[in-house]
Amino acid sequence: MIASRRQYRILGVGVSLESDSCEFSTYFDTEYGWFRSELHHDEKQLLLTVLLNTDDGKAVLYSNGAAYPLRPHYLRFSVAYQLVLDCIFREIQEYVLLHAGVVARGDDVLILTGPSSAGKTTLVVRLVENSFTFFSDDICPINIETGLVHPFPRSLKISPTPSSDIVRSTITEGRPRRSFVSPGELNASVGREPLRPKLVIFLDPEDTAGAFHESVVWLMEHAEERFLDELKNFKEITCSRSGLRSGEWVLRYPRGQRLSRRIMEIVTRYQKEIWDFYTRPDFSRDPVLRRMPNHEAAFHLIREIKQKAPFPSRPGQPAERPGVWLIRLSELLEGVTCYRLSVGRLDATIDLLMQLTKDSAAMEGRSP
Repeated sequence: MIASRRQYRILGVGVSLESDSCEFSTYFDTEYGWFRSELHHDEKQLLLTVLLNTDDGKAVLYSNGAAYPLRPHYLRFSVAYQLVLDCIFREIQEYVLLHAGVVARGDDVLILTGPSSAGKTTLVVRLVENSFTFFSDDICPINIETGLVHPFPRSLKISPTPSSDIVRSTITEGRPRRSFVSPGELNASVGREPLRPKLVIFLDPEDTAGAFHESVVWLMEHAEERFLDELKNFKEITCSRSGLRSGEWVLRYPRGQRLSRRIMEIVTRYQKEIWDFYTRPDFSRDPVLRRMPNHEAAFHLIREIKQKAPFPSRPGQPAERPGVWLIRLSELLEGVTCYRLSVGRLDATIDLLMQLTKDSAAMEGRSP
């Protein structure tokens, strides 16, 4: 029985989402509520039906009538959610969807890209606090024909902190998740019109400037003791509680001793007992900014792309290969200045990015 139906307009695609799970619908709406809208008959339509509570226990996703059975999984909710996003992103063919945070100052768009947990959302929030306009914290849509960056103001996902009194937590399948902050809660302007990109910043958490790695692992309670016992075999690794969430530990270890590979071997064995694992940016050192060729920036962006086929095939031509995607993305970045940033002390990093946008505007004879 369908418990909830809601409609959204996401980059020109009319999405109708229905589910027998109110929890599932609420979670999606918490993240994508900004896009809720009545649908127009002349736009592309996508009907998604998510059934998680069937009598026979066999969960299934329907996308415009096509059935996608959901295999038994210890995180079935999360698998269904990712499939829903995959279906939506597959229908968006006028844009390439980059994994990046986006802010704007005046008419200048700043794209912050990098792997998960590189610090994109942290920097987006701090820049918005310094009068930048919020476009997105995770998805950067670039129109394939115009090269313009369009706003994508889904809710921000922010890890809980002791002082995060503006966020609200969502819990699914017993797993505490990151908290959501809606664009309206930012107390800042939200982008409404597309703008041309001016700067791309690649956040490189693996830069070797620092002497130590820091990784964060969030463990299920029953796995903590066993996991930490295995790490005791490596005296170079220090473990300390993060102080933010029960079961979350910070692992600190020197670079250059192949410890990252050994830790990943342990993480792989415990993957079903780990809520989250990521390398944390080093905010204790001085930030370092270096120019990067556009084709190198395109290479990093293409690795983090949100779609399986970001550029639709041109009429009369076979499906395009990843090498062609790289060329086409490089063409979209023509005229954009690209940098590699080794993130450091947060205030110094924000000052560096603010000065960069001022210098970019000054070079074109405009006010930032």
